[in-house]
Amino acid sequence: MKLYSLKKEIALPLSVAFIVNPFFIQNLLYRFDSLGMTLAIFSCAIAFYMRWSVVGLYLKVFFLIICLNFYQPFANLFLGLVGIELALLCSLRYQRGYTFSILIKSLIVFTAANLVYFLQFKIITYLLSYLESFTPTARDSFLAFELASILEIFRNFAGAFKVLFEFWSDYALYILIPIPFLFVSVTNLLIKRDFPTLIGLVIASVFIFVSGVGPMAMLDKQVLSPRVLSYFPAVMMMLLFVLMVNKKNYVWVIVFPIFACFVFSYRVGNIHHLQREYETPIMMNLTQDLATLKKVTQIYSVGSVNAAPFSKHIIEATPFRGFLNREAWMTVGYIRMFGETRLEFLWRSAHERMEEDFWLVNHPKQSASLYAEPFYKIYVKDSKAWIVWTE
Repeated sequence: MKLYSLKKEIALPLSVAFIVNPFFIQNLLYRFDSLGMTLAIFSCAIAFYMRWSVVGLYLKVFFLIICLNFYQPFANLFLGLVGIELALLCSLRYQRGYTFSILIKSLIVFTAANLVYFLQFKIITYLLSYLESFTPTARDSFLAFELASILEIFRNFAGAFKVLFEFWSDYALYILIPIPFLFVSVTNLLIKRDFPTLIGLVIASVFIFVSGVGPMAMLDKQVLSPRVLSYFPAVMMMLLFVLMVNKKNYVWVIVFPIFACFVFSYRVGNIHHLQREYETPIMMNLTQDLATLKKVTQIYSVGSVNAAPFSKHIIEATPFRGFLNREAWMTVGYIRMFGETRLEFLWRSAHERMEEDFWLVNHPKQSASLYAEPFYKIYVKDSKAWIVWTE
């Protein structure tokens, strides 16, 4: 990460704060496109790192476009990093003209990359519209162009940070410890009349706030799960910067929030390990039951596998339930891992329609053919079968 001529005692802690990101764990657990998510954040970091030269300017736009194509939400992290950079420039008393030029060029780069991506997206969507199988998603629709939408956009920005407060509400002690030190740092800036640094902090705060959802705040439908929010590293870097702006020894206070992130990471790993040990024999038994249904050609899964009973107390005490996501359409993916290729994989909306059809049409007309209480029942009708998970 480019930090200009900052001393190592500032650059190293900020870099450590950047890589501590408990939100990203959900991306690593998201099997469907976790590689794309990882490459997206890497491309965003490379875009920020590029020098402000003529070639570097184009490379910044290029890597941001790459980031947007891999996983659109992570491009917003660029704004958070720019905010930290501007705060650093202000505190180091760089010339106002130079700092202002970095601000303008950064906004141009971010805007240009998003415009190119938007045009590319529209062209591809237009071409795909000729395919009968193509169905546009509701997430593509924008808010109406009216005055009331301004308030809605602000709510979308603010809503992204509810996830941050949800995380720290379970680790309140770890985040409360730095607050007195933050107060001392800001008070010292006011006493010293260090207005350049204070202005830098305000600018950085605005950039980080906007980086919550970025341009996607204008979309009608918002997805605000941790895996789509990339601002956590910028928030940690901002916290560390405020701690260190007057006294370098305050850097050690960041150990408490970082320790909370490691505690969370350990719990998530433990929860998923326990869940996998619980699920494996159930899935193996299910695969054997399905293998006996020789005349069945289509199999559907209704509902989802339960959480392991002996890990429920850990899940309830962990933010975001430890990212243990066993939605109905995702449960199908876990079953297919055991070799049952007849199982139909449907995305969320199609899966919901299938389940509704089962309960309204097929379920009332027949009884279960196979039982594996208390885990699941299997219903069979002609060449179709339904796995119904018990609650």
